[in-house]
Amino acid sequence: MPLFTNEMIKDHALYKEGKEEGREEGREEGREEEKEAAEVKTIIGCHTEGIDVKTIAKILTITQKRVKQVIADWEKRSPKK
Repeated sequence: MPLFTNEMIKDHALYKEGKEEGREEGREEGREEEKEAAEVKTIIGCHTEGIDVKTIAKILTITQKRVKQVIADWEKRSPKK
């Protein structure tokens, strides 16, 4: 016979606290993913408008390496004309 049932465990304060922390981490990850997606969209938009890597990096306050990587990844996924 188990010492603790699932209901007892789920009612415990530490279980509830851990569950809420997990939810908050999930929300934070979602916000980071949205932020990264917006950054990628902005980099590609600027690139397709002819803005150079150095300027894009300066505007977004990120490294030129990051800008180049996003553009390279985008070009790999883009259909060839």
